[in-house]
Amino acid sequence: MMNIQAGPHKQDACATRVLLVEDNPGDARLLKEMLDEAGSADFQLVWFDRLSAGLEHLAQGQTDVILLDLSLPDSQGLATLTRMRAYANHLPIVVLTAFDDAPTALSAVREGAQDYLIKGQVDANLLTRALRYAIERKRAEDALLCAAQQWRDTFDAIGDGLCLLDVHGKVLRCNKAMTALLKRPFPEILGRPCWELLHHSHTPPEGCPFLRTQETRRRESVPLPMANRWFDDVVDPLFDKDSNLIGAVHVLTDITERRRIEGEKRRLQEQLAHARKMQAVGTLAGGIAHEFNNINGEIIAFVDLTLELGDLPPIARRYLEAVRSSAVAGTNLTQSLLAFSRKGVGQKRPVSLDSIVENVLRVVERHLADEGVELVVRSPEEPVIVLGDAPMLESALMNLVINARHAMLRSEVKRMTVETGFDGEKPFIRVTDTGCGIPSEYLDRVFEPFFTTKGALATGEVFDGKVHGTGLGLSVCHTIAEAHGGGVIAQSELAKGSTFTIYLSPSLRQKPATPVSDRK
Repeated sequence: MMNIQAGPHKQDACATRVLLVEDNPGDARLLKEMLDEAGSADFQLVWFDRLSAGLEHLAQGQTDVILLDLSLPDSQGLATLTRMRAYANHLPIVVLTAFDDAPTALSAVREGAQDYLIKGQVDANLLTRALRYAIERKRAEDALLCAAQQWRDTFDAIGDGLCLLDVHGKVLRCNKAMTALLKRPFPEILGRPCWELLHHSHTPPEGCPFLRTQETRRRESVPLPMANRWFDDVVDPLFDKDSNLIGAVHVLTDITERRRIEGEKRRLQEQLAHARKMQAVGTLAGGIAHEFNNINGEIIAFVDLTLELGDLPPIARRYLEAVRSSAVAGTNLTQSLLAFSRKGVGQKRPVSLDSIVENVLRVVERHLADEGVELVVRSPEEPVIVLGDAPMLESALMNLVINARHAMLRSEVKRMTVETGFDGEKPFIRVTDTGCGIPSEYLDRVFEPFFTTKGALATGEVFDGKVHGTGLGLSVCHTIAEAHGGGVIAQSELAKGSTFTIYLSPSLRQKPATPVSDRK
């Protein structure tokens, strides 16, 4: 082993430290002289004639670049480079080879050496340039590798599922989020078309964003349901410098929460719009009802006075009685309008919902029996008590019972169930029928004033598009429920029946532990 220093400033800390592993002393001396000739460079050279000795020197960390002969006493060929790189993969390596061993040198470059020099064809300029370029090339390679690793780390750190696709829609690369979404390791994803992975189809589905991107050459996106969640399926085209389409970036973004928030926002906006409409209609209805009530009152009064006359012809009396009957019906309608227009209640008192049910059914029970309706009443053993206005609650329940009765006029099975109880802490009254049901497209509108889903009341048929009811019963019911701090929920299925549930504000008593009893 020899320690040879080259260059004018042997102790300069900025000198390039060269490790030479060469078993021929003559070649080593020649390389040292070449470095001395290069006045523009400042090198510090250390020489070893065995690979093992060179590897021991590397442990000291005092090397910037390596000159390595592949044919050494203790190592031969590419194995020499392999062992050196295992110890010093962070350092640039310039391979030294004999004149007739150029193929091996080229193989060494492919295996990671930065350059190679053929002995006998090297001068001072070539040597120093090779060393300097090897250092810069290694730095560039390391920087590129570092950037590539950072890109891979960033690619994998992205929370959205991300794929790079070729021009045929096949996966070239994907991040960890995408493998998690697809529940497959990357080797099973690589090279497969995106529609096969997402839609389990060998052909692209209609509206496939990748195919649309191929046609439009711009970003395309569609909502995609997958694994009980919703994703924004986005495809961005990729172009080369000549604007040729070469592939695409495919991104899956979880929008489940965003859709929920947007849906909630739409629902609140619809509720606000509905509340404003109801308020406006209620104000109008109340004003009309007061005026119409006064007119109706005069009609009824004068008809009653006329009917007291003893010399009325029978046909005139019959006509006047028909007028009075219509006027009374008009009075009932105005009472509904007034109830709808009132947003508050009078003084609230403790009220038993079971008593409300008994009072209403006492009025209609005989009519239901005459029509063949089986009546089932369900209530908990402990009374359900709320703070409320009993007449208003009876009016709300009466509307539901009448609607259920009308819905079952043509039903083969006529069964009405009236139930009281608790849903969590909320007390409720529920009416279920086996009637004709309500079309789903109208279910969201049943509480609108003057909207009715009733067909001809004489037949009980499904809504035929014509107005047969006043459309105020459920509106009044909804208004009364809101005035008591609750609301009404409607559920229905055509030809099977409907269920309407009035929820009220929490009761004075907790939910009973005792079971619900039935009575018919």
